[in-house]
Order: sequence, then C-alpha cells, then structure tokens
Amino acid sequence: MQEPEYISMISGFPQNYTMRAETIRNWLKAVAFVVLIAVVMYVGLVWVRP
Repeated sequence: MQEPEYISMISGFPQNYTMRAETIRNWLKAVAFVVLIAVVMYVGLVWVRP
C-alpha cells in the first residue's frame, strides 16, 4: 500500500520532503497561534459586551 503524500511529508519520508514538512509544520503553528488569538479576542468581545 502506497501511503498518501501528505502522510509521508508529516513523518519526514521520503527524505527530500523533510524540509518542506518542517516548513508546513512551522506555518501550521503560526496559523494556529493567530487563530487562537483571534478566537480569544472574539470571545472576549462577545462576553464583555452586554
């Protein structure tokens, strides 16, 4: 069974995908951080407003 390409990238195989997988992971962390801040701000605004 040939596993999907994105699973190969996440696990770091094949070897030439390692750098791109690392970049994607860093982007995902940055995006998740921004989304988390946006959600916290939104919830704060909704709850503070009467």
